[in-house]
Amino acid sequence: MNKKAKWIWLGEEKEINAYVDFLCPFTVDTLEAPVELRISAHSHYVAYVNGVHLPISQYGDYAEYKIFDTLDIRPWLHEGENVLAVVGYWQGEDSLCCRMEQAGLWFAVESGDKCLAASDEKVLCRRSVDYVSGEMERISIQLSFSFHYDARRADGWTMPDYKADASWSAATVLPLDYKLFPRPIKELSFEPCRPARIIAQGVFADQAKNDPCGGRVQRAFLSARFPQELGAPAKDLYVPTEKGYTFASDEGDGVYFLVDLGGEEAGPLHLDLDLP
Repeated sequence: MNKKAKWIWLGEEKEINAYVDFLCPFTVDTLEAPVELRISAHSHYVAYVNGVHLPISQYGDYAEYKIFDTLDIRPWLHEGENVLAVVGYWQGEDSLCCRMEQAGLWFAVESGDKCLAASDEKVLCRRSVDYVSGEMERISIQLSFSFHYDARRADGWTMPDYKADASWSAATVLPLDYKLFPRPIKELSFEPCRPARIIAQGVFADQAKNDPCGGRVQRAFLSARFPQELGAPAKDLYVPTEKGYTFASDEGDGVYFLVDLGGEEAGPLHLDLDLP
């Protein structure tokens, strides 16, 4: 295991539900041999190389069984200067899906026996500007925090031409010495969006506005409508579609959709919404 890599975070900060940006430029002399990123975090991370979102994510683990992911990142590199950008996330409380441990991020970029980059005090970090950290609404007692994201505040910091400003500071090395283990199962693969069909739609009434969002969804009152009553075509509502569909209603608190993927899938939901 790479001994140059240390566990790092933004100072000694203890704020719960914290999002921290990490920025680490590095140089690649040749792409003939594998260039592997090894990375681990508590509670979670999202990694980018030269602005491209990498197809890896944190495996659920414990302090006594800390898991790292490994990925050959050559497809997203070029010879010369490159940049690794990571959003680290710390939940900061116990939940059904996460046991509270010390916040931290660990990574190394290696080619053969040469270390190209590692998590240490030279890595720059800052509080995320587009994700909101701190106390906020919880999805449920079991799932802990929801999230707030403001795309208007994004400043392109994951891109290779970004220049760090005064909002960044040196990361703090933490007194952590976890024994790291390789991911025990294969990563989920990133595939194109699966074609789907909107098979039901209507308006909803939010019956529990003071509950966490999980309870609000559970208690929402749904009232079906024909697509044309919401301004959409009468049938064959397949997605994705280049022109999209427009749904509008003055009733209730909003509109809902039931989407059929035509099969059993696992992975994130991809939405492209235009709203006033």
